[in-house]
Amino acid sequence: MKEVLDIKVKRTMVPEYGKTTQEIKTTYKGYDITIPAGTRCVEISEREPDFLFVDDLSWIPKEQPCLKHDATYYGIHVKREQVKMEV
Repeated sequence: MKEVLDIKVKRTMVPEYGKTTQEIKTTYKGYDITIPAGTRCVEISEREPDFLFVDDLSWIPKEQPCLKHDATYYGIHVKREQVKMEV
């Protein structure tokens, strides 16, 4: 499990994982991004129960290192209803 997160985020004791149920188009820190369906997400904050963080960032192109940096260190949030949780 990656420990690289914004310092303000508090980890839950047992993280829960899920995958996006559909392609998600959004704007993140000035970038127009498309998160592919089936992308792994993780619940790591009790403070934000309606959102999960995108855990798998392999879909970010190598040509966008600044986007990869921001996503790694600050996290990309997705709404819980856009994620099917794993059992």
